Amino acid sequence: MSREMRCVELVEVVTEWMEGALDDEERLRLEAHLATCSECAAYVAQLRLVAVLLRRQPPDRPPAEARAALLDAFHAR
Repeated sequence: MSREMRCVELVEVVTEWMEGALDDEERLRLEAHLATCSECAAYVAQLRLVAVLLRRQPPDRPPAEARAALLDAFHAR
């Protein structure tokens, strides 16, 4: 069996885990760590909340005059 994951290792791979991109061994190490480390579990909960809140935000749009200037420059090429 592989060695236990440390908190610093979790921080380095948690995004990949959230995207389902970790291999099975790393995923199991991370999930075992989360089961025993309340600090990392809280960190992951915060990341999930941030992801939910960001999905609720409308996309940023440039001001109308900036958009028009960019389109004019694009069409001039």
